[in-house]
Amino acid sequence: MLCKNTVFIISNYCLLYNINEMSFFNKNGGVFIKKLLMSVILFTLLWSVLIPNTTQVSAITSDENLVTPSCATCDYKYWRITSTSYIGKVYDTTRTFWDEYYSSINGTQHGLTISYNQKATVSGSFSISYAAIGVSIGITPGTSYPVAYTSMSPHTKKGETWAAYYRKGNKKHKINQKEYHRVYSTGKDAPTGKSKTGYVYEPAAGRVDWVKR
Repeated sequence: MLCKNTVFIISNYCLLYNINEMSFFNKNGGVFIKKLLMSVILFTLLWSVLIPNTTQVSAITSDENLVTPSCATCDYKYWRITSTSYIGKVYDTTRTFWDEYYSSINGTQHGLTISYNQKATVSGSFSISYAAIGVSIGITPGTSYPVAYTSMSPHTKKGETWAAYYRKGNKKHKINQKEYHRVYSTGKDAPTGKSKTGYVYEPAAGRVDWVKR
């Protein structure tokens, strides 16, 4: 049977490929059909492999700005500063010998100027970053700040020697923190009941103790 007026037909009896009036019949159709089927299967496999890969790359690219792309819709817990307060100025319990002065006439006063760089420090408990502390109170732990201090001795008598001892000073800040639970589905935060308190020591002018020898 001849498959007429058809560009491309596969049947139980014949294959007609009608280009420039050329036809292939059942005699040669078996080999051609096998080759054709293999080509179709290979093309289908390649298509199914390539298309998913392209989609996956696009998804990864769109998530590049996420901190945790694998869990962008998860609930999570975090700590934040709830309040800060300034407690007051504190001084080191130990003092450091700085210099000594001899008085050659009565009534002499000795002047002393001290300048140096001092790091901000902490005590207590923290679950927030030093950067967050810096934003909150303007002082970042671990960062050095310039300190300058000037002091005058009491009026002295001729022949006396006076020594200057220096105690470093700090302004003490209290930092209260709480832990919160963020619910992704609602976008709301709720405290977990956990809290911490830490202290930040801001470098400040110290104090000179004048001691007569």
